Amino acid sequence: MERWIWLFPATYLLHVLEETCAGERFYNWTRRIVGRRIPARAFLVLNACFFALMVAAIFTLEAGNWPWLLPALGTIAAMNGLGHLAGSLATRSYSPGPITGLLLWTPLGIAGLTLSRRALSAEAWWLGVAADMGTSGVVIGLALVTSRVVRNY
Repeated sequence: MERWIWLFPATYLLHVLEETCAGERFYNWTRRIVGRRIPARAFLVLNACFFALMVAAIFTLEAGNWPWLLPALGTIAAMNGLGHLAGSLATRSYSPGPITGLLLWTPLGIAGLTLSRRALSAEAWWLGVAADMGTSGVVIGLALVTSRVVRNY
């Protein structure tokens, strides 16, 4: 596997930095828009866990195992970048994360999807895309559970 795949965790750190430090901060923005509070500590812990999983995925890919992880990473990156754009447009506000999302994550995600589509069978490629859909569902679920737990205190 080529070294460029390390751009996923490197750009993820930049993306989380933008979400954490820019504007009203992503976890505050979601509270204002969705009405659910995601505590800053929970936001950072979840992102640290996702970063560790991403690094583990890169090591796994470099070892030649589970090639479907590349389209999964590509889908995560592209959807996240485009999601920030959609959130900003829909709310007519700055959804912390669209700069790195659009300039780094979306192009990197598209590259991961395109390059992996050429290299993998259709089944392996779609497995990666589907794995991201499941991961995205878990992330949304964790955010909602975290916000409910905090809301009850």
